[in-house]
Order: sequence, then C-alpha cells, then structure tokens
Amino acid sequence: AVVSTQSRGSSGINAEYGGLQQVSQASIYEGNSQGRKSTVDDHENFSQKNLEQSEVARVMSVLQRELNDFSINKSNDELQKQSELVGAMFRQRLKELTDAKTGLDSQLEKTNQEISSVEDSLHQLREALRSKDGPMKVATTRFA
Repeated sequence: AVVSTQSRGSSGINAEYGGLQQVSQASIYEGNSQGRKSTVDDHENFSQKNLEQSEVARVMSVLQRELNDFSINKSNDELQKQSELVGAMFRQRLKELTDAKTGLDSQLEKTNQEISSVEDSLHQLREALRSKDGPMKVATTRFA
C-alpha cells in the first residue's frame, strides 16, 4: 500500500532515507565505513584514484573510438568494392541484353522479309492460277 509522506511525518522520512545518505558517503570515501572522519589525505587519495580511473576510462574511450573508426572505414571500403562489382556486373548484363535485343531485332527483320517474300510468291502463284483458269475451263469443256 502506498503511504503518503504527510502521514509518515518528517521523522519517518529521516529514519527511512537517512541510512541511504550514510551508505552513499561510505561508498564515496574509502575507509569511512567505520565512522572515521575524512581527512585531507583521504580526500587526496580518493581524488587521485578517481583521476587515474577517469584517465584509464578516457584512454579506453579513445581506443574504442579508433576501433570503431577502423571498423566503419573497413565496412565502407568493402561496401564500395561490392557496389563497384555490382555496377560492373550490371553493365555487363545490360550490354548482353542490348546485344541479344539487337540480334533478335535483326532476326525479326530477316523473318519479316522472308514472310513478305513468301506472301509475294503466293500472290504470284494465285495470279498465275487465275490466269490459267480460263484455258482450264476451255480444256475441261472440250474433254467432257
């Protein structure tokens, strides 16, 4: 159940959260967990240790940034090479497609010319048959 801060009063809040403050101070200053007062030397030691840790963290951050830059540049180079390869293959396929289309267009033109030639021959044969139609009728009537 949620209890409002007004019903607990200020003594309840101090009792509940006062320990957190003491724990926090103990974690900040080394050796302070036994109730000793912090001295200037303790503070200097703590500050020096904190500076050393922050320097290590800074160096590690620089190294991580360099590693990240290297990885990004390597990936970029690989992607660029892949893009160039895909572009070259695409251009090759496009050239093959264009050559195939040109060849098919040429074959289509030849086929259309042959069809036209055959149609002309059929037309000439029909005309020749029609021109022989009259003599054929005369010959059939004579033999009949």
